[in-house]
Amino acid sequence: MIDYKKSISLKNLLEAGCHFGHITVRFNPKIKPYIYTIKNKVAIFDLVQTRQKLLEAMEFLHQTAESGGEIIFVGTKRQAAEIVKEEAVKANVFYVNTRWWGGTLTNWKQIKQRIDLLVDNQKKLDEGAFDHYTKLEKLKIERKLQRLKRFLSGLIGFSGRPAAMVVMDVKKETTAIKEARYLNIPVVAIVDSNVDPESIEYPIPANDDAIASIKLILSSLTKAIKQGQAEFTKKTTKAPVKAGQDQTKAKPAPESKVAKPPKSKAQKTAKAKIKKATPKKPVASKAKTEKKAVKKAKGNKKVQAKKEAK
Repeated sequence: MIDYKKSISLKNLLEAGCHFGHITVRFNPKIKPYIYTIKNKVAIFDLVQTRQKLLEAMEFLHQTAESGGEIIFVGTKRQAAEIVKEEAVKANVFYVNTRWWGGTLTNWKQIKQRIDLLVDNQKKLDEGAFDHYTKLEKLKIERKLQRLKRFLSGLIGFSGRPAAMVVMDVKKETTAIKEARYLNIPVVAIVDSNVDPESIEYPIPANDDAIASIKLILSSLTKAIKQGQAEFTKKTTKAPVKAGQDQTKAKPAPESKVAKPPKSKAQKTAKAKIKKATPKKPVASKAKTEKKAVKKAKGNKKVQAKKEAK
């Protein structure tokens, strides 16, 4: 396991308020193993387990990025929207921070058409292809582009099938998690005290409402992703040619033809006998020789008959 101990500590989690859960009225019994205590009717998370689960999620995302898999961040709640966009841009991953359109994964063809329309119209607008339109027509196109940008700008270049999904709020992003579960896409999510952690492959028990908590957890995941991406680029890029080295010499030399060993005397004599044994011309069959003899006999009879007639 990669050593992420230096990047995250219990003190950091405590200062960010990751240990605060919801009140007991909104308590989910399945989250009980991750609860340290209940104080003033508020659930308090065990930060030792929070840190351990965070490290497991970081390790998984590191391996995913190292293998070249796509990752998507999903966080549409007000507290997380800007953080999700900022960290996704840093990690060079895809994101949804405004609203999850139903079918983004399960009906990707339709969503892809809207993204292509966004890219195409934006290119035409930049090149001035709509300058001859009226002001009203151009305004309608710009408004449509702004709406598409708001919802789909983080999915430009997306393949539609990520290797992992990172979710900020399980309760709010139920549609996204259902689609990921339908396609067997592993989910990393912050689970608060009102959430069932068993429905998530890599749950991180922590406060999903505090901005500081979301920022700390997501930035830690981003570090793991960036490190994995760096290792992936090292594997894929070729080693540079040294200065002054002739590139033609670096190429492997063509394989030379192997000289055949000389034949022995026994092999030569055997070959000569085979040549003598084989006839130079093919022997005619018996049927052909009989036909020729019959024709010759008939010809002789005719010649004798002519002589007698004379």
